[in-house]
Amino acid sequence: MTGAGMGTHWGRTVVLVHDYDEAIAFYRDGFGFEVLFDEPGEGGFRLLHLGTGGETGLWLMRVLPGDEHLVGAQTGGHPLGVVYVDDRDAALSRLASIGTLPAQPPGAGAGSRWAHVHDLYGNQIVLVQLFT
Repeated sequence: MTGAGMGTHWGRTVVLVHDYDEAIAFYRDGFGFEVLFDEPGEGGFRLLHLGTGGETGLWLMRVLPGDEHLVGAQTGGHPLGVVYVDDRDAALSRLASIGTLPAQPPGAGAGSRWAHVHDLYGNQIVLVQLFT
């Protein structure tokens, strides 16, 4: 997507996965993501983008043989990203329904409430509810 007036904006964050379908189910059921784009690429590569609409989202890539140790560890233990939610507790409840619990006690501060969770591969994701 290029053209006049596009400016610079974030598109996708790459997440390495073992299995496309289990990753789709996790992000759909846990975060409400939807498949934005899913087509085969060259050489058996799959172009699979998930998100909440718009352009920003995740690009799921199946890990290459021999690199399995990178799944869930691509950020060196730091958060993979932040997901902004309307209701932190509702988001935590939805995640708990699929077996995902907070990685540490949820917190709150001036203007926000947050919780750290792990995806099915161990990537840490921060849920943030902002107050206006």
